[in-house]
Amino acid sequence: MSTDLQKQAPAPAALLVSEEQAAAFREAYAENITGNITEFDLQRIKMVNGEALWKIPTLEGFTTLPTVEGVVVLVRDTRAYYSSKEIKNQPPDCASNDGHSGIARAGVKLGGECKTCPMAQWDSAQESGAQACKASKQLFMLRGTSMLPELVTLGPTSLKPARQFFLKLTTQLVPYHKCIVRIDLHEATNDKNQKYGKAEFKFVRMLTPEEHARAVDFKNMAERIAERVDLRPESLMFPKSLFEIDNGATVAEFATALQTLNNTVREVGKGGEVTLTISVQPASKGNSDVVMVKSRVKAKLPEATRRQTVFYLDDDNQLVRNDPKQQTLELRVVDIQQPKELKEVI
Repeated sequence: MSTDLQKQAPAPAALLVSEEQAAAFREAYAENITGNITEFDLQRIKMVNGEALWKIPTLEGFTTLPTVEGVVVLVRDTRAYYSSKEIKNQPPDCASNDGHSGIARAGVKLGGECKTCPMAQWDSAQESGAQACKASKQLFMLRGTSMLPELVTLGPTSLKPARQFFLKLTTQLVPYHKCIVRIDLHEATNDKNQKYGKAEFKFVRMLTPEEHARAVDFKNMAERIAERVDLRPESLMFPKSLFEIDNGATVAEFATALQTLNNTVREVGKGGEVTLTISVQPASKGNSDVVMVKSRVKAKLPEATRRQTVFYLDDDNQLVRNDPKQQTLELRVVDIQQPKELKEVI
């Protein structure tokens, strides 16, 4: 890779920070962020409807560009189904964060395996003849000066070029988080003469070993962020609240107890349990708007099976190994002298 190309395609700022800058970021994070970050907290880059442009968030609001460039640290296939187009800023009726298994909202008779779901079949969307449950691909991308990944969403019409690009990287033994990629949007028209943006992926350059080492750290971060999300809206509050109890000490204690239980179960071969109890009480009489939350973690570890040993009770009720009612034989060692001369009997 030439030096000129390296200069033309600088790595995202997050991969170039010094130790001092990383410490400054951690300090700013601790000051500005309460609790844990989920994918809903990340900045989102989306396609503009009817145009070949990306809608990119900025400190001042939004800007539009035909290209985004950066390092993809995590790729995820997703699905989302809305029963009505009129619903805005609401969770979907059913969604999947892996593209295979869907979770429906309470009262919605959907969910389960995506490939057999009627809303994931072609012509299930009556107006367009497409799939009513929209498939998309989410790219957690490091870009520009951002110190956190941004979420780039690809619509159904861009899934094939994305799949072909990642397959091409695979044939060259290049992990997607080991290179800088550019995603251009080109104008296209569907059968109904409606315009839309279609993504085109381009390889820019490989990361240096130092840049890739930091990219791997951000890949691990993105995986943890993605794992924190439960797509059911009624349960989104639960994990967030749990992490905030006792400033995270409850979750840490529970995780330690669970790990101890896992180790013991494997060693002993028996089952056990860890119980997390959450108690909620009004903070004062007559006011139930403010509550006090307390937690307790209790572990019941399995015990190894121990062999039994036979003992007797003597006259003083002490444990002894020999039966006190049985006479003790006076045994002594007898010295057997060998004959000096062996005689043969015929």
